[in-house]
Amino acid sequence: MISNLQALRGLAALAVAFYHTSYLLPGGAHTEFEAVLIFFVISGFIMSYISRENAGHFFANRLIRIVPLYWLATIFYVVLTHVGLTQIPLVWFPILDDLLAHPFRSIGFLWGTLQSLTSPGALKDLAGSLLFIPYKNAEGYFEPVLGVGWTLNYEMFFYCLFALALIISRRWGPLLVATALIGSDFVHDRLGCGSGCMAASDAWPYPNYFAYFMHGILVYYLWRACDRTARLILANSGSKLKFWICLIVALICVIAVPLFVASNIGLLPISWRAPAGIVLLALLAHSVGLRCTWRPLIILGDASYALYLTHVIVFETLGPFIDHANSSVGMAVTLTAAVLFAVLVHYRIERPIVQGLRRRAFRTLPSTTVGFGADSPVREIAARP
Repeated sequence: MISNLQALRGLAALAVAFYHTSYLLPGGAHTEFEAVLIFFVISGFIMSYISRENAGHFFANRLIRIVPLYWLATIFYVVLTHVGLTQIPLVWFPILDDLLAHPFRSIGFLWGTLQSLTSPGALKDLAGSLLFIPYKNAEGYFEPVLGVGWTLNYEMFFYCLFALALIISRRWGPLLVATALIGSDFVHDRLGCGSGCMAASDAWPYPNYFAYFMHGILVYYLWRACDRTARLILANSGSKLKFWICLIVALICVIAVPLFVASNIGLLPISWRAPAGIVLLALLAHSVGLRCTWRPLIILGDASYALYLTHVIVFETLGPFIDHANSSVGMAVTLTAAVLFAVLVHYRIERPIVQGLRRRAFRTLPSTTVGFGADSPVREIAARP
C-alpha cells in the first residue's frame, strides 16, 4: 500500500466534508483546499498504476469498487429525505408515536410518502443518479440525488474512456487517454464547437476538471521515471534532505517541465496547479522512505470513500441541532460524527460487500492474473477506496 496516497485521500475527503459544513476560516474564506481536484489526480494515477489488468477486469473492478456503496447511500438518502428523517435526530421516530395515537393518519402519511418516492419525476432522477447519467434537477443544476455524486459522473466517464483505451492497447492505454483528453481540450478551446458540443458541455458543468485525470496519468509516468533513481540516490540520506529533494523534484516535474513543453509546442493549453504537485510529492516521499504510518490517518484513508458519500447524510441529520457553520465546536463535533459514521460504514458495509463481490467476480482466475495476490503491486492501491 502506498500509505502516503491513502493518507492524502483521507485528508481530501475530510476537506470536502469540512467545506460542506459551510464553516468560514479567518478572513471569511470558504474552501475545500482543492480536495476534489486532488481526488481526480489520484484517480488518474491509480488507473495508470493498475492498467496492467485487461480491460474487462479493469472495468469490473472499478464498478465493484464504486457502484455498491454509492447505490446504497443514494437510496438511503432518498428514503430519509422523503420520510423526513434528515431533519430530526435518528433516535426520535415521531412516526411511531403517530402510529400508536393516530393509525389512520400514519397510514396516509406513509402512502403519500410512497407515492412521492414512486412518482415519474422521482424515479427518473433516481435512475439518472444510479446510472451516472448527468441530468438537470429541479433547481436547474446537473447534480444527482445525492449531491456529492456529481464527481462520480466524471469518474465513471473516465473509467469508460480508460477501459476503451485498454481494449486498444494495454501498454499504451494511459497515454491514449491522456492524448484524448488533451485533444478534446484543444478542440474545445482552440477550434470552438457547435450546438451539440455546447449541450454536452452543459451536462459537464466543469469540463476543465477532466484535465486533472490527465495530470494524474502524467504524474504516474513522472513518478515511475524518478522512483528507482530516488531510491538509489537517497537511500542513506537524512530525512530532512529527502524531504527537500523530493519537494524540489516535484516542483521541477510539475511546474518547470510542463511550462517548458507548453511554451515550445503549444499543445498543452491546460494550467498546472497544486493538486498534481501535492500528489507527486507524496509519491516521491514514499519512494525515499518518508511514509505515513499513523494508523488513524490510514484508517481515515480507508474510509475516505464512505466519508465522501455519507457525510451529507450526517450533516443534514445533525444540522437542526448543531451549528456547524458558525461554531468551531459545532463544526468539530459534526466532522467527528461524520468520520466515525464513515469508519463504521466502511468496515461493516462497504468492505464486506466489495470483498465478497471481488471473490465472486474473480474466483475463476489465479490471484496473480487478476492482480490481487499478496505480493501484487496492484493490490497496494486497487484494494483501497
